[in-house]
Amino acid sequence: MLHSDHHERLESERAFHNERIMEESRTHQNKYYVAIKKAQEAFSQLIRQNALNKDVLEIGCFDGYAAEEISKYAKSYTGIDISDIAIEKANEGGG
Repeated sequence: MLHSDHHERLESERAFHNERIMEESRTHQNKYYVAIKKAQEAFSQLIRQNALNKDVLEIGCFDGYAAEEISKYAKSYTGIDISDIAIEKANEGGG
């Protein structure tokens, strides 16, 4: 069982991330993604190389924005996040 200080910290972190996902919208940031296109391509390449036919666990999956990409190559995919709201969004089709 978690010590009460650890439990309070966990609940504080969960509340922070739940609030963040409810307020955050990346739509206004789309214009900047062209600047990181090469990094996104490198990320996709790493996924293809390292996830191929493997069981993948993504820690901090947020709203599941990378789940579809990873799932194309992985044998199985599981995403976890401290935010229960993030997990709900991911299960609804999220990112």
